[in-house]
Amino acid sequence: MTVQITLVKLLGYREWTESLGPDREHKIQTVQGRLHSLLCETFAQYGAIAHPLRYDIMIAVTNGVDLEAHLEILRRIQACAPVPVVMSIAIGSTVLDAERRASQLLLVHNNGPVVTHDEIPDRSPVCVVHADLRNSTDLFLKLSAYETYTYVSRIFRAFRLVMRKMSGIALYLGGDNMIGITTPDTLQLDLLRRFSKKYNVRIGIGIDSTPREALRKATHALDTLRRCDILDVMVL
Repeated sequence: MTVQITLVKLLGYREWTESLGPDREHKIQTVQGRLHSLLCETFAQYGAIAHPLRYDIMIAVTNGVDLEAHLEILRRIQACAPVPVVMSIAIGSTVLDAERRASQLLLVHNNGPVVTHDEIPDRSPVCVVHADLRNSTDLFLKLSAYETYTYVSRIFRAFRLVMRKMSGIALYLGGDNMIGITTPDTLQLDLLRRFSKKYNVRIGIGIDSTPREALRKATHALDTLRRCDILDVMVL
Protein backbone atom coordinates (compact mmCIF):
# COMPACT_ATOMS: atom_id res chain seq x y z
CA MET A 1 0.00 0.00 0.00
CA THR A 2 1.41 3.39 -1.02
CA VAL A 3 0.55 7.05 -0.84
CA GLN A 4 1.47 9.82 -3.26
CA ILE A 5 2.40 13.28 -2.01
CA THR A 6 2.97 16.36 -4.16
CA LEU A 7 4.76 19.48 -2.94
CA VAL A 8 4.35 22.83 -4.71
CA LYS A 9 7.12 25.37 -4.16
CA LEU A 10 7.32 29.04 -5.09
CA LEU A 11 10.87 29.92 -6.09
CA GLY A 12 12.32 33.26 -5.01
CA TYR A 13 9.30 33.96 -2.81
CA ARG A 14 11.21 35.80 -0.07
CA GLU A 15 12.92 38.02 -2.61
CA TRP A 16 9.56 38.82 -4.18
CA THR A 17 8.05 39.80 -0.82
CA GLU A 18 11.00 42.08 -0.05
CA SER A 19 10.67 43.77 -3.42
CA LEU A 20 7.22 45.04 -2.37
CA GLY A 21 8.68 47.44 0.21
CA PRO A 22 7.87 47.74 3.91
CA ASP A 23 4.13 48.36 3.42
CA ARG A 24 3.67 44.90 1.95
CA GLU A 25 1.94 42.50 4.32
CA HIS A 26 -1.61 43.17 3.08
CA LYS A 27 -0.40 42.59 -0.50
CA ILE A 28 1.27 39.33 0.47
CA GLN A 29 -1.82 38.08 2.30
CA THR A 30 -3.99 38.92 -0.71
CA VAL A 31 -1.77 36.93 -3.08
CA GLN A 32 -1.56 34.03 -0.63
CA GLY A 33 -5.34 33.95 -0.37
CA ARG A 34 -5.71 33.74 -4.15
CA LEU A 35 -3.11 30.99 -4.39
CA HIS A 36 -4.76 29.03 -1.56
CA SER A 37 -8.13 29.18 -3.32
CA LEU A 38 -6.69 28.18 -6.68
CA LEU A 39 -4.61 25.38 -5.18
CA CYS A 40 -7.56 23.75 -3.40
CA GLU A 41 -9.95 24.14 -6.32
CA THR A 42 -7.55 22.91 -9.01
CA PHE A 43 -6.29 19.83 -7.15
CA ALA A 44 -9.87 18.97 -6.12
CA GLN A 45 -10.88 18.82 -9.79
CA TYR A 46 -8.51 15.86 -10.08
CA GLY A 47 -9.73 14.17 -6.90
CA ALA A 48 -6.84 15.35 -4.72
CA ILE A 49 -6.62 17.26 -1.41
CA ALA A 50 -4.35 20.31 -1.21
CA HIS A 51 -3.42 22.75 1.56
CA PRO A 52 -0.74 25.42 2.21
CA LEU A 53 2.07 24.66 4.62
CA ARG A 54 4.17 27.87 4.61
CA TYR A 55 2.38 29.40 1.58
CA ASP A 56 5.64 29.33 -0.32
CA ILE A 57 5.37 25.54 0.00
CA MET A 58 2.05 23.76 -0.39
CA ILE A 59 1.18 20.09 -0.03
CA ALA A 60 -1.29 17.82 -1.81
CA VAL A 61 -2.34 14.19 -1.41
CA THR A 62 -2.50 13.04 -5.01
CA ASN A 63 -3.12 9.30 -5.15
CA GLY A 64 -4.14 8.46 -8.71
CA VAL A 65 -3.24 11.87 -10.21
CA ASP A 66 -0.91 11.29 -13.16
CA LEU A 67 1.95 13.39 -14.49
CA GLU A 68 -0.13 14.97 -17.24
CA ALA A 69 -2.66 16.22 -14.70
CA HIS A 70 0.16 17.61 -12.55
CA LEU A 71 1.47 19.59 -15.49
CA GLU A 72 -1.96 21.11 -16.07
CA ILE A 73 -2.30 21.99 -12.38
CA LEU A 74 1.15 23.55 -12.46
CA ARG A 75 0.20 25.63 -15.50
CA ARG A 76 -2.85 27.05 -13.71
CA ILE A 77 -0.96 27.85 -10.51
CA GLN A 78 1.92 29.43 -12.42
CA ALA A 79 -0.54 31.76 -14.17
CA CYS A 80 -1.55 33.15 -10.76
CA ALA A 81 1.78 33.05 -8.93
CA PRO A 82 4.13 36.07 -8.82
CA VAL A 83 7.24 33.86 -9.05
CA PRO A 84 8.24 30.58 -10.78
CA VAL A 85 6.61 27.41 -9.45
CA VAL A 86 8.02 23.88 -9.22
CA MET A 87 6.50 20.58 -8.10
CA SER A 88 7.86 17.35 -6.68
CA ILE A 89 5.93 14.07 -6.62
CA ALA A 90 6.94 11.15 -4.39
CA ILE A 91 5.57 7.77 -3.42
CA GLY A 92 5.97 6.26 0.04
CA SER A 93 4.66 3.46 2.20
CA THR A 94 3.35 6.11 4.63
CA VAL A 95 2.34 9.74 4.31
CA LEU A 96 5.39 10.93 6.26
CA ASP A 97 7.69 8.81 4.12
CA ALA A 98 6.24 10.20 0.89
CA GLU A 99 6.40 13.78 2.20
CA ARG A 100 10.05 13.40 3.19
CA ARG A 101 10.93 12.01 -0.22
CA ALA A 102 9.08 14.85 -1.95
CA SER A 103 10.96 17.36 0.22
CA GLN A 104 14.31 15.79 -0.67
CA LEU A 105 13.44 16.01 -4.37
CA LEU A 106 12.78 19.75 -3.99
CA LEU A 107 16.13 20.26 -2.26
CA VAL A 108 18.10 18.40 -4.92
CA HIS A 109 16.12 19.33 -8.04
CA ASN A 110 14.42 22.70 -7.68
CA ASN A 111 14.61 23.83 -11.29
CA GLY A 112 11.48 21.84 -12.24
CA PRO A 113 8.92 22.24 -13.48
CA VAL A 114 7.84 18.81 -12.16
CA VAL A 115 10.29 16.41 -10.53
CA THR A 116 9.59 12.77 -9.72
CA HIS A 117 11.78 9.69 -9.43
CA ASP A 118 8.82 7.37 -9.03
CA GLU A 119 6.51 5.68 -11.47
CA ILE A 120 3.05 6.89 -10.51
CA PRO A 121 1.19 3.73 -9.42
CA ASP A 122 -2.42 2.65 -9.52
CA ARG A 123 -4.63 4.14 -6.85
CA SER A 124 -4.06 2.91 -3.30
CA PRO A 125 -6.57 3.82 -0.60
CA VAL A 126 -5.90 6.83 1.58
CA CYS A 127 -7.39 7.53 5.01
CA VAL A 128 -8.68 10.98 5.98
CA VAL A 129 -9.44 11.84 9.61
CA HIS A 130 -11.77 14.85 9.99
CA ALA A 131 -12.08 16.21 13.52
CA ASP A 132 -13.92 19.09 15.11
CA LEU A 133 -14.47 20.34 18.62
CA ARG A 134 -17.80 19.49 20.22
CA ASN A 135 -19.79 22.49 21.56
CA SER A 136 -17.34 25.03 20.17
CA THR A 137 -20.14 27.65 20.08
CA ASP A 138 -20.61 27.31 23.84
CA LEU A 139 -16.87 27.71 24.25
CA PHE A 140 -16.96 30.96 22.28
CA LEU A 141 -19.71 32.28 24.57
CA LYS A 142 -17.50 31.63 27.62
CA LEU A 143 -14.24 32.90 26.14
CA SER A 144 -13.25 35.67 23.77
CA ALA A 145 -12.75 35.05 20.05
CA TYR A 146 -8.99 35.04 20.43
CA GLU A 147 -9.03 32.80 23.51
CA THR A 148 -11.19 30.31 21.61
CA TYR A 149 -8.72 30.38 18.72
CA THR A 150 -5.85 29.77 21.16
CA TYR A 151 -7.69 26.85 22.74
CA VAL A 152 -8.37 25.23 19.36
CA SER A 153 -4.70 25.74 18.45
CA ARG A 154 -3.66 23.75 21.54
CA ILE A 155 -5.97 20.91 20.50
CA PHE A 156 -4.54 20.99 16.99
CA ARG A 157 -1.02 20.62 18.37
CA ALA A 158 -2.16 17.49 20.22
CA PHE A 159 -3.91 16.23 17.08
CA ARG A 160 -0.73 16.71 15.08
CA LEU A 161 1.17 14.48 17.54
CA VAL A 162 -1.54 11.82 17.30
CA MET A 163 -1.36 11.80 13.51
CA ARG A 164 2.43 11.57 13.64
CA LYS A 165 2.13 8.39 15.71
CA MET A 166 0.17 7.01 12.75
CA SER A 167 2.88 8.16 10.30
CA GLY A 168 0.47 10.81 9.04
CA ILE A 169 0.19 14.57 8.76
CA ALA A 170 -2.30 17.05 10.23
CA LEU A 171 -3.70 20.16 8.55
CA TYR A 172 -5.68 22.97 10.20
CA LEU A 173 -8.72 23.98 8.15
CA GLY A 174 -9.89 26.94 10.22
CA GLY A 175 -12.58 27.35 12.86
CA ASP A 176 -12.52 24.18 14.96
CA ASN A 177 -11.88 21.88 11.98
CA MET A 178 -8.75 19.87 11.33
CA ILE A 179 -7.91 16.88 9.17
CA GLY A 180 -5.31 14.17 9.30
CA ILE A 181 -4.02 12.13 6.38
CA THR A 182 -2.70 8.61 6.84
CA THR A 183 -3.03 5.15 5.31
CA PRO A 184 -5.51 2.43 6.32
CA ASP A 185 -2.75 0.14 7.57
CA THR A 186 -1.31 2.80 9.92
CA LEU A 187 -4.71 3.96 11.24
CA GLN A 188 -5.08 3.45 15.02
CA LEU A 189 -8.72 3.72 16.07
CA ASP A 190 -8.02 3.20 19.78
CA LEU A 191 -5.58 6.12 19.75
CA LEU A 192 -8.14 8.36 18.06
CA ARG A 193 -10.88 7.33 20.49
CA ARG A 194 -8.68 8.28 23.44
CA PHE A 195 -7.96 11.63 21.78
CA SER A 196 -11.69 12.15 21.15
CA LYS A 197 -12.61 11.60 24.80
CA LYS A 198 -9.73 13.62 26.22
CA TYR A 199 -10.32 16.73 24.09
CA ASN A 200 -14.09 16.49 23.51
CA VAL A 201 -13.62 16.07 19.77
CA ARG A 202 -15.80 14.26 17.23
CA ILE A 203 -13.92 12.34 14.55
CA GLY A 204 -15.12 11.14 11.16
CA ILE A 205 -12.90 8.86 9.10
CA GLY A 206 -13.11 8.18 5.38
CA ILE A 207 -11.18 5.62 3.36
CA ASP A 208 -11.06 5.68 -0.42
CA SER A 209 -8.63 5.39 -3.33
CA THR A 210 -9.48 8.99 -4.28
CA PRO A 211 -8.33 11.49 -1.61
CA ARG A 212 -11.21 13.91 -2.23
CA GLU A 213 -13.72 11.08 -1.85
CA ALA A 214 -12.01 9.93 1.35
CA LEU A 215 -12.44 13.46 2.71
CA ARG A 216 -16.10 13.51 1.65
CA LYS A 217 -16.70 10.25 3.51
CA ALA A 218 -14.89 11.56 6.59
CA THR A 219 -16.98 14.73 6.58
CA HIS A 220 -20.18 12.72 6.09
CA ALA A 221 -19.28 10.58 9.12
CA LEU A 222 -18.53 13.73 11.13
CA ASP A 223 -21.86 15.30 10.12
CA THR A 224 -23.65 12.13 11.25
CA LEU A 225 -22.03 12.37 14.68
CA ARG A 226 -23.01 16.05 14.89
CA ARG A 227 -26.65 15.40 14.02
CA CYS A 228 -26.88 12.66 16.61
CA ASP A 229 -24.86 14.67 19.14
CA ILE A 230 -22.51 11.73 19.68
CA LEU A 231 -18.95 12.07 20.89
CA ASP A 232 -17.23 9.21 19.10
CA VAL A 233 -15.20 8.05 16.11
CA MET A 234 -17.02 6.88 12.96
CA VAL A 235 -15.49 5.21 9.91
CA LEU A 236 -16.99 5.19 6.41
